[in-house]
Amino acid sequence: LPSPPFHPIPNTLNLRTATHTLTSNHPPNTLLRPKILFRSGALTHANWHTLHASLGITHIFDLRSQPEIDKAGEPSCEKSAAGITRVWTPVFAATDYSPERVAGRYGMYLSEGNGDGGFVSAYRDILDNAGPAFGRILGHVASLAKDPSTTTETEPAGILVHCTAGKDRTGIFYALLFDFLDVPRQQIAREYHLSEQGLAPFREPGIERVRALPAFSEYVRRREEEEGGREMDEAEQRRAAERMLGAREESLMASLEMVDRVFGGAEAYFRGVCGVPREVLEGVRRVLV
Repeated sequence: LPSPPFHPIPNTLNLRTATHTLTSNHPPNTLLRPKILFRSGALTHANWHTLHASLGITHIFDLRSQPEIDKAGEPSCEKSAAGITRVWTPVFAATDYSPERVAGRYGMYLSEGNGDGGFVSAYRDILDNAGPAFGRILGHVASLAKDPSTTTETEPAGILVHCTAGKDRTGIFYALLFDFLDVPRQQIAREYHLSEQGLAPFREPGIERVRALPAFSEYVRRREEEEGGREMDEAEQRRAAERMLGAREESLMASLEMVDRVFGGAEAYFRGVCGVPREVLEGVRRVLV
């Protein structure tokens, strides 16, 4: 994987600097501040000492649900070790991770024939539930504005946001944050698309895991019912699993248009759904631009 933006730290997945080469239009062509924002997939076996020493990470925000964390054998409580504080900020509560909800959510990703509508619907579902989690992360970012020196190498203030793959919940969070910071949308979409590279080493086992999910079996059953009992062949099932693991630029662009249409834009979403005051958002901008 290219480094930067990816960081070759053992036992990490899709770990990269989130702001690499991104610029804001406010003021024009201003690079976003480096060494603050990172993103990744699950960190179950990662060495926190290495994350802190190599990248200056001091806070990890975990967007996974309780069942995901239980499956990984991790605690959901706040945890501090090796100079890092891990904060559990789930997007979906445990009650939202029932097999029925999972099947419906994965069906959105797997749908074929509606362009990027499946991802747009899935990301709308995420955004409808993510207000408290995203608000807490933004509040922490804004708190760094009180002491700009914390962005130096001597006083690290790196923030890592992650979910299971580091692509969807993490991806839509950063997409809205960068849109709020006036990063051109084409840049945002390219950054989102990097997850296809970040997940490439795990693509084949990932496809097999997707196909083994009860939700995937439910999706196949529904598709076959809708098509009068015609069985989905091996190639069709593989394409469906691959779509779930994808991170197409067009999917992200369509999702940002949905945010404009449904929520009135990224800032309106942060203020209205996340409950983040204007002065806190101004602090976020001061820290990152």
